[in-house]
Amino acid sequence: MNIPIRTRTAFHSQPAQHLLIDVGNPMTPEILRFIIEAVANVITLANSMYGGVRVPEFGMSFININYCNVLQFVHVRGNLPKINKSFKSLEDMVRSNEKSTFQHFIDNLKFAICKILEEYGSKHNVGSTSRDKPISQFVVITIVTLRDGSKIQEYLEDIVKSFSIEKLKKIHILQITESINNLTKIGVLVDHTQITLNSFKLEQFFKLWLLDCDTSQEHICIHFNNCNNSRKKIVIKCDVVDSVINPFLLPLGHFYQIQTDYFKGSGVIKFPEKHIPVYNLTITKRISGSGVCESLLFGLPQKLSPTKCWQLEGNDSTINQLNFYALCKQLLDKNEYLLAMSTYSQENISMPGHYILIPGKDTLLLRAVASSELVLPNRKIDLLQTNNELSQNIRDNIDITFNELPLIEDFTPDTVSSNLYLNLKSNFSKKMEWNEEVVMKNSNVDHPALDSQRTKLCLTRKRRLL
Repeated sequence: MNIPIRTRTAFHSQPAQHLLIDVGNPMTPEILRFIIEAVANVITLANSMYGGVRVPEFGMSFININYCNVLQFVHVRGNLPKINKSFKSLEDMVRSNEKSTFQHFIDNLKFAICKILEEYGSKHNVGSTSRDKPISQFVVITIVTLRDGSKIQEYLEDIVKSFSIEKLKKIHILQITESINNLTKIGVLVDHTQITLNSFKLEQFFKLWLLDCDTSQEHICIHFNNCNNSRKKIVIKCDVVDSVINPFLLPLGHFYQIQTDYFKGSGVIKFPEKHIPVYNLTITKRISGSGVCESLLFGLPQKLSPTKCWQLEGNDSTINQLNFYALCKQLLDKNEYLLAMSTYSQENISMPGHYILIPGKDTLLLRAVASSELVLPNRKIDLLQTNNELSQNIRDNIDITFNELPLIEDFTPDTVSSNLYLNLKSNFSKKMEWNEEVVMKNSNVDHPALDSQRTKLCLTRKRRLL
């Protein structure tokens, strides 16, 4: 089935982010440091990742008994030192927090939002666009507070239309609480999220900034072509949401992989020619076989088997094999995996990669597992309520489509093909033809090396004719 190739934009509609922190009572310096560290980590990721610009611009301010702008909107890429300096300034400026009434806070909050939108609007109305420095079209304001976020949301929803909202994408209220229950309440222009004080949860919230906001095109279409002519073919359109950050988008991404071949490329450990490292994996924990979410695994799976290294003496080699098979059997019997950590370091950089060992009958499967820094949050999706039953027509159509599909009990790779060999040969032929064209274009240039190439080319063409 030939389907026309379409394209879509990626990270083309990322909004600018402005962080507005309520540093008044009951905010404490310890909680403020938690917040700043979480935001700083996410901004560092956004600045370091290759590919699309996740956070194009960033600004920051705070409210106490008044409003103070700490950092006007700046491009994130290339301005990390300036942004980090503003984080330090914020901590230094907020020496004390004063208790104010809710009404006083609300008045300051309204003034702060107006100033933020005014600053953003004036900067982007100038029209100072640059091809190498993308300019965002909208701004998201994130308010971090320890006050009652539901009251703030209710107030802002009532007055938000009085703001200049043509550049406003969303106002998000992040309420930090001691409550165990986390919740998110989606509004028209104002959302409210309540989370407990936890560094991982805080980072997960701010990592929402790193997800692709472009909704102009679906990402994947799933086609069911087995439908008969009497029924409409089913096409399900989906979006792709990354569950972990691709390590190869980071400068130090090679620390998260087990290298098995020597080749050139960015992020690959540099060793003498034809040499790759011998890795040491330290087992740290056991994991229940049902306790691993596959969305946290990444990279190519790699099989482990007992070594055949000739330097091991016969008895040592035998014991090694028996230990290996005993480990596989033990894990299979208990339906458990092993969590391992690589202890490799290079040039005074120590970044342990983490792996899961999955048992087979006589092999172990090695899979890289995401560390906390690489995990991306689950985006809240507005789905149909599960208690609203699907129509019988839709259920029947899906049921019939499923029953018409052939069922494979055990999948084997020989049942599918990607035409790799054919395309590799075609690609090689195209390179040869391109080289021939280059030689013939230089046919009027006198040089011994070109004379030799022309002679070989003529002989090759004669053989093809024969």
